[in-house]
Amino acid sequence: MKLSKDITDAIIADFFKWSEAEAALANATTDSDNTVIYTLRWFNLGSLNSEAGINVMKELLNKDNVIQGTAGRMTRFVASCCLKYGEENVKLYKNKCYDVLKNVYSIPQATLDMLTEINPCMWMCVMFTII
Repeated sequence: MKLSKDITDAIIADFFKWSEAEAALANATTDSDNTVIYTLRWFNLGSLNSEAGINVMKELLNKDNVIQGTAGRMTRFVASCCLKYGEENVKLYKNKCYDVLKNVYSIPQATLDMLTEINPCMWMCVMFTII
């Protein structure tokens, strides 16, 4: 099965809506430069090839961090996409995101696996690079 451009565009449009709502929620309680969403938007994914970058991402993806809750709400976004577009389409899109992380940013599979254990929705991090 191939992922259609229409589904890809719809997931991206939903992501933009989600990230804007998440930013508004975070900005209501925290200085915008200190929010998880702000950090994800400006995070250099290439830094996942370093221990320092991995440690920052571990903290951002930690679903137990309830101060802002962004990492936990990533699951809600993915669940919504599964319901709207089908689990198979979301799986295809997720695999596309993992391919970008591996092939563009040269992130080793072991690093992706470790971060996915922390948060199964970690693949969404690459979506913050969409312009």
